[in-house]
Amino acid sequence: MIVNKIPTMVVYKYELVPPEGPSGTLAEIELPKGATILRIAPQGGQFFLWALICKDVQETVKRKWLVVGTGHEFSAKAFADIALIAARDGRSVPFEYQETALALNDALVFHFWLSHPVP
Repeated sequence: MIVNKIPTMVVYKYELVPPEGPSGTLAEIELPKGATILRIAPQGGQFFLWALICKDVQETVKRKWLVVGTGHEFSAKAFADIALIAARDGRSVPFEYQETALALNDALVFHFWLSHPVP
C-alpha cells in the first residue's frame, strides 16, 4: 500500500529591507520554492512579507521586488531589466502587483510588485 505524505504547511514572515537608491530600485528576496504570498504590511516601522510555505521544501528561489510610494516617479527600466534577464534564458518573469500598504498612521502609501522566480 502506498501512503502519500501530507505536506506540513506554515506561514513565515520575511523582512523586506528597502534597497538603497531612488524609488523604483529593485531588491531581492529568497523564498522557498512554491511559496504563496499572503500579505505585505508594515509592522514596527518596517515592511514584512508573509508567505505560506511547505516545510518539506528545501529548495529556494530568488524573487525581485519593487516598492514605490504614491506620487513617486520611477523608471519602467526595473521591469525591463528583469524581462531581459529572462529573455536570455527563454523564460518569462513578469512582475505582479502584490499589495498597497499604509505606513506612519496612514500618512504614506506604498505599492509593491514581486517577480516570479528569477532565472
